[in-house]
Amino acid sequence: MYWPVKRSVAKRGQAGGTAASISSTNKLPPPQDVSPGRAFRDTSSDDSPDTSHPALRQTNSWYERATASLVKFWYCDLPPLSGPVRFFYYGFLFFDINWGNNFWASGATYHFRASRCQEKAASLVYYRELGFQMKVDAGVLGHFFAALQDPEEAIPCEAMAFALRLALLCACVGFAGRMPRVVAAAIWVVMVALSHAWWGKPPGHSPNLPAVALISLCFAENNLVDRWSVDSLLARIYRRVTSGTCSGSKQKDSPPWQRGDPSLGGAARKLILVQAVLVMFFAGVHKTATWGIKWLSGSTIGYSIRTQRTRWRWLKKVVLQLPFLPTVMATSSVVGELFSVAALISPRWRPYVVLSWAMFHLGIFLLMNPNFLMQGMTYSLILDWGRILPWIERSSIERGCVLTCNWPSASIERPRPAKASPRMQVGAWVLSAIALLMFLASFLRIDYFPLASYSLYNWDPSEPGFNKMFTADSVKEAAHRCVTEPPLNPTCLNLGGQGMTHENRFHAAMNDHLSFVTIVGDASIATKGVVPSSSRKCPLKIYHGHHGHHFNPYVCWSLDSNTTSQIGGSEHSLEDVLRRLLIDPRHLNKYKDPAKARKPRRLEGEVHSLEAVSSGLGYRTRDAAGSAIAEGGLTCLDDPQDGMSTRMPSPYNSASRYARQIRTHMGSDFIGEDLQILAVGLILGYGKRPSDKMPSRGCMLGSSVVGELDDDTLGNHEIGATSSTRVDLPRPGLSGWMDVIKGGFIVLAVGFVVLLQSKWQTSRKERHSFATPEEQKGLLHVDLSDV
Repeated sequence: MYWPVKRSVAKRGQAGGTAASISSTNKLPPPQDVSPGRAFRDTSSDDSPDTSHPALRQTNSWYERATASLVKFWYCDLPPLSGPVRFFYYGFLFFDINWGNNFWASGATYHFRASRCQEKAASLVYYRELGFQMKVDAGVLGHFFAALQDPEEAIPCEAMAFALRLALLCACVGFAGRMPRVVAAAIWVVMVALSHAWWGKPPGHSPNLPAVALISLCFAENNLVDRWSVDSLLARIYRRVTSGTCSGSKQKDSPPWQRGDPSLGGAARKLILVQAVLVMFFAGVHKTATWGIKWLSGSTIGYSIRTQRTRWRWLKKVVLQLPFLPTVMATSSVVGELFSVAALISPRWRPYVVLSWAMFHLGIFLLMNPNFLMQGMTYSLILDWGRILPWIERSSIERGCVLTCNWPSASIERPRPAKASPRMQVGAWVLSAIALLMFLASFLRIDYFPLASYSLYNWDPSEPGFNKMFTADSVKEAAHRCVTEPPLNPTCLNLGGQGMTHENRFHAAMNDHLSFVTIVGDASIATKGVVPSSSRKCPLKIYHGHHGHHFNPYVCWSLDSNTTSQIGGSEHSLEDVLRRLLIDPRHLNKYKDPAKARKPRRLEGEVHSLEAVSSGLGYRTRDAAGSAIAEGGLTCLDDPQDGMSTRMPSPYNSASRYARQIRTHMGSDFIGEDLQILAVGLILGYGKRPSDKMPSRGCMLGSSVVGELDDDTLGNHEIGATSSTRVDLPRPGLSGWMDVIKGGFIVLAVGFVVLLQSKWQTSRKERHSFATPEEQKGLLHVDLSDV
């Protein structure tokens, strides 16, 4: 270790500088016999530090050294929460959940509205009536909501919506201390968890980082340390009125760095930084581990720009006219994501890394559908604005964290940070444990709110089953991937989840190919087992669901002379007619054009609840379809003939059990009084030719009709349930973990590069901050004859 001295001082001394120049330097110790490369240390000098002080005492145990390093890492990097930053962030959230949808199509308005909250709470009851289990990725709070007897009454949606807006407004202006922050964080987490629990449109990952930020800021300093806050203004007014006799106000009003304590707000903001770095870093790791350099070609970004809604059309035309731009965008995004860890260890590079994140999200916002604006605004909390805009907050160089947490003089052999309370020492270990949990969730691809794994466009157009022109082989391969990858949260095993989790796109691509056919009739039809005649207006009501809407009125069917001959004469059973209608309702209809045929009425009952259930069933239907294909045994996928296969699927596969659950559990609240669901079928259309507007082939994945054997084995709807009469689902093997294993090697490689860079940066700082051995010898022989 070298003696700290400026190089210019050494040169000036060698040249015989003046006394003023010498006195401006650090006080030099008396000459000693010092070996090169060792620091000066004069134990007899009056300026030597008192090593008996606890802050300067030499550390002996690894626990003390680790605690000291963790305290410095968490508490001595970022400044406390300043007034402008607090005002901007909480003010933005308040504006976003109220009017963001009108300005930038923010989804926050949708998920934090009282009416939507009530709809989500009610849907939990509806799905319980249908006998469905909670989604796997619903999270801890989601399962808690599902366990409530009456979630719609137990969850005060209107009160929470009002309290959230009031709490954000009070936190924005710095009123009422930490209480508004705690209320805002609690309600935010509850409403986001409810959005994950219901079976409708999920909230995605955009509200997750703000949730971490709101929780972390609950442990920051009180508003009294900030002169921008209303609390500080009221305290100053009170002290002036009472002639400064406010007991304890000066101690509370003084900033924490003036009291000799590290910053609690800095630790809270550092935790937000850790989560943001993990989000972006593992987004790059997942892409690289899954697709390698293939993703850098820009095919994924180019496909998304071509097919998704664009906010700036002129920019879309420019990007598509220059094919190299998607490649540049893809390469820069992956490189920026992989080396985002530099923002965690280097305050110097942090603004540039955060700027690359912001540009990445801005490009997605302008050219594609997703909106990460809420997450992007959270990045304002992880910057030391004193280094960029000093008028916003004092930088880490000027604020007292350097005075209390900076390393002591270099003359100490084993420096330590200044004193930290036992509470902060425990807090440093707790924060480290939370950071480790966040790391494992991202590394193992666990998507379980509040834990989340972000992949951010981790797919490629060449993925099996992604293209609209399905074949039998691509359907099977895509379905197998859907139930086995990623290993800890398979897309087609989440019992009604988002369906686009991680890299698998087959679940979403089935929207254009999967049909849900429902036949409804009077309850007396099932009792008598007789097909009604044409004397009734609409004896059999056929509903055709597509794109997640399950109960769209399609056509009324009745028995007459034409339909009798089509089904093979007058001798026919109800089950036979229903199964033929499921295969192709147009084939047995007396009208050639279904558009001119009589359509049934919308299902009676609670229309609002029916829409909520129908939207959620769209995800659950695709789950069952993908699992049924992966189970195998669908002979229709191997039929070489075009058209709809008449072969019926196994009554034991996932799709058939799911259809049976809908048929037997959806009661009068959904379909109306004196009506009954007679048949349900899941049909996959595939094999589309370029010249065809419709798929050329169809496959019945699963069906259920009234009168069939209905026992516990056939009625079990849960995907993956044990049964001796069906093929088990494929389970994730070593191939399912390969992306995680490859991701581990990428993490190690990037970590090694970052450590090398950090070591080089430290050596560089030492060379610029300390004198060399030759300069030390020159300092010992300064010519003072001219003084």
